[in-house]
Amino acid sequence: MDWDGYMANPLIKFYLLPPTNAVLPGSATLTANGERLYFSTPSSVSTNGPSTTISLTSSTTAVPASLSIFPAHNDSDGNYTLTIVFIDANNVKQTNTLPISVIDQDARNTNAFVVTVNLDQDITGFYTNTNARSLVAQAANDWTYYFTGMNLDPVAAGTEKTYIWTNNLTGGRYFTNTNNYTGYLLYSYGLTNATDTSGGEGSQKGHVQTSGGLPLTMKRSGSFDVTIEGNYNTLGWLFLTNDNDWLVTDNHRGQTNDFFSIAHHEIGHALIFSSEHPGFATALANGAFTSAAVTNYYGKPVAIDTSVDHLTNSLLKNDFSLKLFSVSNV
Repeated sequence: MDWDGYMANPLIKFYLLPPTNAVLPGSATLTANGERLYFSTPSSVSTNGPSTTISLTSSTTAVPASLSIFPAHNDSDGNYTLTIVFIDANNVKQTNTLPISVIDQDARNTNAFVVTVNLDQDITGFYTNTNARSLVAQAANDWTYYFTGMNLDPVAAGTEKTYIWTNNLTGGRYFTNTNNYTGYLLYSYGLTNATDTSGGEGSQKGHVQTSGGLPLTMKRSGSFDVTIEGNYNTLGWLFLTNDNDWLVTDNHRGQTNDFFSIAHHEIGHALIFSSEHPGFATALANGAFTSAAVTNYYGKPVAIDTSVDHLTNSLLKNDFSLKLFSVSNV
């Protein structure tokens, strides 16, 4: 199932048993022929599709495996094949194939919650790159696609302050909005610093959103500052615009990183996952998201690493920041 929107597709769990005539122990190698498909870790991905190997030691105890599909902005239903090659203790091989049917549920609705991306504070020239500009806007819209029913009050010009860092993160200044807007004002700009780290945060001195004059639990502005030399290195950026390119880089320190996925991550901090937002500050104090909207979705509270404002649950880590669950009701 490719759920509506770009984030949070489900992992589909299924179970494996060895053939009844197999000599155990054995192993099953699972492959699929879709480049956006992936198994739960440990596994590998490639343009030919994902692969994983599972040990089978019991004829009666089923072993779980999980399969999902990385999201796409413009896709349709699809049909693929799951191939299972089992090899037993005597090196006897048996092969099964099963159909994979992907149901695309994208409604492609217009966002009810608008993020206004302001690039005027970029003095580095980073955003002369048209792909960088469009990817920031897309990443922000991917998050707020799920934000509905908030009935936000408009923000008047001159009433919202947002902190803008200087190079090397040695200081900065507060900038006051010059235009009216409704939704969220996101300043994004390039900078350099000794650790080559990008960041995202809600505005400390900014106001919270209001609806009908009543305060809500998120701020109405924030920033995404991007190090222009690269992510955790000076290898530059990959400005990937094809959804099938999600597997081009692992975003490790020794690689050129994918700007879009880092923008997703840091803009997530700007919109939600930073203590400037009262809703997240409450979750942070509790050590986890515990609201019914989250626990009903995920099945249990979702723990927070309080040192970095990240989610600590291993399953969410395995599913990577682009597939962080939707927290539209935080």
